[in-house]
Formats: sequence, C-alpha cells, structure tokens
Amino acid sequence: MELHQINVHYQPEQDRLLAKFSFTLAKEASAASEGVAADVATKSADQGRQEIRCHLTRRLTLRLWPAIMESMGKQVAINQPASAMFSNDIVQMEHQSSVALLEQHGGFSTPYEEQVQTWPLGEAPLLLATIQLHVSQDEPMRIEFIPMSGEGFAVNLTPVVLHAFCKLLQTAVTEADWGFELEMSGTDQETLPAHLLN
Repeated sequence: MELHQINVHYQPEQDRLLAKFSFTLAKEASAASEGVAADVATKSADQGRQEIRCHLTRRLTLRLWPAIMESMGKQVAINQPASAMFSNDIVQMEHQSSVALLEQHGGFSTPYEEQVQTWPLGEAPLLLATIQLHVSQDEPMRIEFIPMSGEGFAVNLTPVVLHAFCKLLQTAVTEADWGFELEMSGTDQETLPAHLLN
C-alpha cells in the first residue's frame, strides 16, 4: 500500500484528535511518495482506497510531540553527523521549507478525499495506547500506532510528509484549545524516549 493522504482534525464531542490515513493499492508515482503530502493529495482516481483511523488523546499528543522532535533530531545526527549539534536548527529549517513546499503545491488546501472502499482495521477509530518511532540512516521515519487492543498499523513518513503531519497536529491542537501549543524547537520540552510512548 502507498500512503495517499493524511488528515488530522479535532473532534469536540470526543475531545480527541482524529487522524485518518488513506492508502492506495495501486503502485503509482504519487505526490505522497515524492514527499508532497498532507491533506497530502494525489489527483489520481480511486484505485482500491483504504483508510485507517485512530484517536489521539490530549495525554498521548503531549507525549508524542517531544518524541517526534527528538527523533527528528536523531535523524539529523545519523544522516549528518558533523551537524548534530545544530540538529534543532536544522529540523526547524526543514520544517519551514517543507511547509512552504506543501503550501506552494496546495497540499494543505486540497480537501481530504472521503471516498474509501475498505477499512482494513475497521471503520471505528482505534484508541491508541502506544506509539513507537523508528529512525534509521537515510530511511523515512517509521511510526507504529498500537491500539489498546487488536491490530495496529505503521506508516513510513518521508521528511516532507513527516513535517506535513507535524503541521496538521499543530493546527488540530490549536483547534482543540487544550492549553498548550506544539512548538518545533523542542528545546524547552520534556525529553521522552523516542522509541516508545505509553
């Protein structure tokens, strides 16, 4: 499966964030695989569209964000060892350039496509218990979403798609009005092990 779109928005009736990941079964050169994503859209016709949904609670979002920031910093240190001491600055510059690229290509203004053929893990959103992040040299970050019961799922996010996901999380948390903001810097945030959240 190839990642097609990501959507994250606040559900006030649940007081949770709903994250939706849609995938296509067709192998095509999509904008998502090239890193242009979120409300990450390709213009292709529906070719076996699948969607997985999950809920992010306030508590899990608070723990997820610094772990993503830490993992991004580790990715810089692994891929650019000479620049490791400037990893926070590099992450921030990458975020700004990725968001600018997405905005230029209409990534955030393209509506999320609701036409779905199947929900492989069920139509009801998964309530997550744990999120694991995996960083490898010159590889997309792998994020595993593990529910309280049943089967979970994982997505590989290229740097641009990862920054798009971060931007979507930031916007959704602002809408939620949970009393905190998600900042890219990570310098003033509690450091959590990047490989495991629970």
